[in-house]
Amino acid sequence: MITVSLDGGQPLEILRWDSDPNSATYHGENTNETIWIQLPSVQGASEMVIRFGYLNAANNWWWALDNLEIREGMDSSSHSSPGGTTTGGGVSSLSMIVRENGGEVSLSVNNVAPMYAANFADLDGQNIGGALVSITAAPSTPAGSNPGDNDVAFELHLGGPIEYVEIGGELVYIDHICLQYAGSHDGGTGGTGGTGGTGGTGGTGGDNGDTGGETEPVFDPDAAGLYPIDVTGSAGAEIKVPFLVNNFQGISGIQTTITWDESVMELVMDGDNPKVTDSPEIMTGFPFILPNYFSMFSSNELTMVWDESFDPENGRSLDDESVLFALHFTLIGNAGDTGV
Repeated sequence: MITVSLDGGQPLEILRWDSDPNSATYHGENTNETIWIQLPSVQGASEMVIRFGYLNAANNWWWALDNLEIREGMDSSSHSSPGGTTTGGGVSSLSMIVRENGGEVSLSVNNVAPMYAANFADLDGQNIGGALVSITAAPSTPAGSNPGDNDVAFELHLGGPIEYVEIGGELVYIDHICLQYAGSHDGGTGGTGGTGGTGGTGGTGGDNGDTGGETEPVFDPDAAGLYPIDVTGSAGAEIKVPFLVNNFQGISGIQTTITWDESVMELVMDGDNPKVTDSPEIMTGFPFILPNYFSMFSSNELTMVWDESFDPENGRSLDDESVLFALHFTLIGNAGDTGV
């Protein structure tokens, strides 16, 4: 599923494929396919966020994205011919979260010849097609890692007039695409549609005490987000880290990644799934967030995908600072260490 939202508004679904042959949106296996999708009008908007969701995955193999392009001022019908944004003052900057798994990468902006590099970090500071490339650590980048490291998420930012962008590589993952438009007010890059950053502190080793205390995060008043509470505790203690929501109104899907310092804390598992508690019930005996919505990407990285299957058009809403779910960790670090 692909959704787009403008200025923090309700996400609009622009493409959905289903692996069920009986579904109206069924799409068969295809390991090498090019599609074009018409984006909505951006008239008056300052920021556009595009999200990619892989929902309700069971034995569904994988979905890979590559050679992503965003074009301006072209007509198209849904995923059948070249297309792009149709109105607006032009894209003045673009940012996205990128992770790649080795091999040569390439970046082309505004139809200039692609610039090739061993990794995207080597393109930092380059001017490609009139856009300045900036590579910085993402909120989920583990401590001690660098954007050029293999399989480490980072933020790629392009500053300058942008009409066309093409990214290439052996295995490249892209998410959280944000576009800033010229001639409109300055917009932030806060998450929309229920996807939030994992900023904040998850666990801190304490000198004494069993479970320590909690400190609530600072919320972005303009963005829908997911925020962990700061929790302290003594070494060896099991702590519960609640994740709060903000501006969670009419949300029909969440896709987020949570990372932590595995030298400070260990995720508590319940069988094959993480231990998940405190999620509100959407009906009797059925929590909002279930443990099987989570997947271990690595020893210190957890992904979570949820979509509203009962009423996706209206989505679900929660009061600000409500707990969506809580994860449990065992503290193994030293006093003063920070975990998430």
